[in-house]
Amino acid sequence: YTALVKANAFSFNEAISLVSKRGKYMSEAAPPGTGKMVAVMNADRKVIEAACQEAAKTAYVAPANYNMPTQIVIGGEEAGVDKAVALLEEQGVRRMIPLQVSGPFHTELLAPAAERLQKDLAALSFNEPMLPVIGNTEAEVMEQHDIAALLERQVKSAVKWEDCVRKMIDMGIDTFVEIGPGKTLSKFIKKIDKSVTVLNVEDLKSFEQVKSALIAE
Repeated sequence: YTALVKANAFSFNEAISLVSKRGKYMSEAAPPGTGKMVAVMNADRKVIEAACQEAAKTAYVAPANYNMPTQIVIGGEEAGVDKAVALLEEQGVRRMIPLQVSGPFHTELLAPAAERLQKDLAALSFNEPMLPVIGNTEAEVMEQHDIAALLERQVKSAVKWEDCVRKMIDMGIDTFVEIGPGKTLSKFIKKIDKSVTVLNVEDLKSFEQVKSALIAE
């Protein structure tokens, strides 16, 4: 949403309203205790996807976040996630970390929230983005006519963060700046491609450091 505002696809005030409603819809669609999410470490993407597909015969589960080559988060109904974890353990996956989240976000269990958000998105008119914005459901540059549908899908679809970063690198991006507390995304990016420059801003000191680094480039 921030990127789309920067690209002038819609206004800041429109974004604030959408984000507020999106959060409300998501929390109501998946109240605390609805399903679970587990980070699967050091396992091949295809192995995880196959385990989820098999486990989904028991109860819903699917990949939710493709964060980096060594971490993919799965989410869904508790029985489905537990079955996927058991199948992965049988295949030798040793490290899986249950996440302390309030619900199985970016999965089909959030479909009711996506449907409610769609009505709000339909009431907006989107401008042609002035800058390329990579949508994290497809890891492709978002086109004006697809923005509403992609924002709707983003609520209930897997976040392809690793794919987005690789797409940007393919487009010639060699410097990334993470803005916000912590360095989680910065660490993900370095795991995806060690050759790029990764900076982060979380306070005034780091802001000055990043500004100096960017000026030096």
